[in-house]
Amino acid sequence: MCRSDDFPRDEASCFSSPTGYTAILDVDLARYPDLRDKAVVGYDGKLYDVSHFAKHHPGGEELLRMFAGKDVSMQVRAFHDRDVLSKWQDVGVYEDTTDLDPAAKGYKELASTLRSAGLFKTDLSWYGYMIGFAFCWLLLSLLLLRWDCYVASGLSIAVFWQQSGFMMHDFMHSQVTHTRSNDRWFGMLFGTTALAVDGHWWRDEHFVHHALTNTLDLQTKWSDPQMREDVWAQNRKLFPFYDGWLQYCLIKAQSFTWLPFTVAFGRLGITIDGFREEKRWYEWMSLGCHVAYIVGILSCIPTWENRGYWYLAASLGQGVLAVQLLLSHYAKPFFHKSNEYHNTAWPRVQCITTINIANHPAIDWFHGGLNIHIEHHLFPTLPRHNLRAAQVHVKRYCHEVGLVYDECCWSEAILRTLRHLQSEAGAMTSKQAV
Repeated sequence: MCRSDDFPRDEASCFSSPTGYTAILDVDLARYPDLRDKAVVGYDGKLYDVSHFAKHHPGGEELLRMFAGKDVSMQVRAFHDRDVLSKWQDVGVYEDTTDLDPAAKGYKELASTLRSAGLFKTDLSWYGYMIGFAFCWLLLSLLLLRWDCYVASGLSIAVFWQQSGFMMHDFMHSQVTHTRSNDRWFGMLFGTTALAVDGHWWRDEHFVHHALTNTLDLQTKWSDPQMREDVWAQNRKLFPFYDGWLQYCLIKAQSFTWLPFTVAFGRLGITIDGFREEKRWYEWMSLGCHVAYIVGILSCIPTWENRGYWYLAASLGQGVLAVQLLLSHYAKPFFHKSNEYHNTAWPRVQCITTINIANHPAIDWFHGGLNIHIEHHLFPTLPRHNLRAAQVHVKRYCHEVGLVYDECCWSEAILRTLRHLQSEAGAMTSKQAV
């Protein structure tokens, strides 16, 4: 049952910030001709030249350059420590319009409240428990093989893969040790070695997804890399990215194909996507370790038929994780990067493009924090075990600034996604297939 009745349901009323707010700094930068060809960003009324730092940016050089000439005050609060720019020399000033939008102004206060409450501190014992919980499923899978329960064993290792995916997610967001250089290697261990998902590739794409959620740019043919596939279009704004009759037919049928395709091919698809252009030797070595332990398990199964049953059960079981990764955004609006996204306060974008999954806390382990997704998108470095505590504050924040806090149960989220896919498919015409 949906539990967002206390909040306004008209999302269109929240789609743009009040008149006067903009993240675009063209007018301010015009006063500094010497900065014209440099990568300059704004933070709390001050301009910073990040041209030489761009290639060292943890989120990738491309992402930082996408925000050149923009106010990044809220993104910096979300992804970095408060003193990240304390050692930088500002190169100018600009008119900070953040406070013109109550959602942006309230976000600053919300971030301060969560920090004061200690919610950004990590309980390492909790993560130790969850790592142990994940490996219990691997152990159970091996025990079930001894009893010739091949399908049950495959499903058990699927849960291990799912939990490993959640751990990769947390480490790559630096939620655990809060040291990126350490967290990313643990992320690769759980992502690439345990799960066969290229950890560093996923991290690079995921940072872009967080910064520019459900955003596209038709001029450069660019879109949120984790929210677009070649076989369906969850928003009509994406239609210009598709051509030909095959894609037209796939999109017209997407409400029928999305769920079975995601479950059946999610594991294979994300592995191929990650390693298609991978050049980092340590990622290939880590994938080799994954293949080695899977081959070792398969060698314990006596016949090829039973090996097939085991791997099919494991792959389909992991398909649940593939659905979880998409469910929070697929039925939500998209933003044009130039004239919508940059004129809408970043926390407003995150609330508009995200759905929470309502469930009992006892099964939070099944959702891996993806169920409390609005909070996660507003504060990506917030440790998973503190998301529920943050939820109280975020709900109050949304109510006070007039944002929809969209929350429904898992089955309702799936039905909403299917209905949305059907609605968007109906908007595509045969002329667009030419």
